[in-house]
Amino acid sequence: MVMNSEKFLPPHNWHNGEVRVSPIQTATFLILAAALGLLACGPGESTREGRQEGWVPGLEGAWSSPHPDAADSLAIEGIGYGGGSEETNGASGVRILMADQVLAAPRLYTSGHGPEAILISLSGRVLHRWHCDWRSLQDVPALDGPTQNTFRRALLLPQGDLLAIFGGRGLVRMDLEAKPRWIYTERAHHDLTLDEQGRLWTLIRKETIEPRLGHSSPIVDDFIVQVDLESGRELHRVSVLEALLQSPAAKLVREARVNQGDFLHTNTLEILSSKKAALHPSWKPGQALICLRELDALAVVDLEAERVVWHRARAGVAPHEPETTPAGTLLLFDNHGNQGASVVREFTLPEFKQIWSHKGQPPDQFFSRFCGAAHRLSNGNTLIVESNRGLAFELDPDGNRVWEFANPERAGKGDRWIAAIFDLFPIPGKSPEADLSWLPE
Repeated sequence: MVMNSEKFLPPHNWHNGEVRVSPIQTATFLILAAALGLLACGPGESTREGRQEGWVPGLEGAWSSPHPDAADSLAIEGIGYGGGSEETNGASGVRILMADQVLAAPRLYTSGHGPEAILISLSGRVLHRWHCDWRSLQDVPALDGPTQNTFRRALLLPQGDLLAIFGGRGLVRMDLEAKPRWIYTERAHHDLTLDEQGRLWTLIRKETIEPRLGHSSPIVDDFIVQVDLESGRELHRVSVLEALLQSPAAKLVREARVNQGDFLHTNTLEILSSKKAALHPSWKPGQALICLRELDALAVVDLEAERVVWHRARAGVAPHEPETTPAGTLLLFDNHGNQGASVVREFTLPEFKQIWSHKGQPPDQFFSRFCGAAHRLSNGNTLIVESNRGLAFELDPDGNRVWEFANPERAGKGDRWIAAIFDLFPIPGKSPEADLSWLPE
């Protein structure tokens, strides 16, 4: 079991502004933690047999990922993740641990507390919020449940426009005041991205019955979809299942637990640029790098041929967010690959040889039962999102924590739970927008 040692930190160490933690404070905490036996990490589940997620019958794409002791925090319907699963511990806001090592850039994040994206300064000051309630939109399908009414992922566009995925329900482009410009009502989920031509791509899911898999029960197929950025009209879609079946990667499907329904659970999408495609001889510009959580696999899909052209099995346990880095490597958040905790791994390409990993040492181990992300920053630092605990932290190249953000938002009845952070990244970064002159005074 990974102990939640943050709750023993003095609450005044966390503020929505810049705070330094002195060496004396750190040493005092370590001594206290050791005395209490907090630094021991008992055995945990690192295999999918030990995971506590599962398919919820009758709900398309429904997943549950509760804390073992948090039954009433389960609020995951459609593909909407529960708002939170860890009890509040007093931690809130930003800690700047090594100011001269932090990437000086604002950060955009989405959270399980509600339907909004929040842009914060390095010190945690809120610069802008985009709040758009799905229930207030006209001519849209009803939510499967309240947890779909959150932004699973957001992308910032020029002049303050925002793209936001309501997990498993739809995709909205909104202006600076969060007024919708268009609404795409297919079941968009998990991720969206712009390719190097500025075209928008996302993931959607459909329930289907596939006799070739030898099961008569419904399954969920994921699709890679191109959506017109200006109008929200769908332009092209490719079935992930069909792309697998038409390739040597079909073996992954034959060995999968198809009877659980959501047996692919595609959770990441990156369209390869010319530079990134050059990292592997099998890759070409415009192909899609995806992560298949339930298959523990990565794959590259040719969107014209509609088939998988490269795949990597056993790429972690329930992994998320494979991301090519500026150095030409691949970064991966391995959710269950560290004996009851998570680990971030970096691999060379094309060899796929691990050259770096970070799992932290007690009390700084981290674990995200669902979601989770890792981003390599322009200064060489690594930003890690521990979704379940509502925590994000930045590491320098030596693995030292230089910046931390504990989500101040709360979720659940009586605000009992720390709101999960679905993603957090600097601007510019995953979003193309760098000029923030449009921000209100």
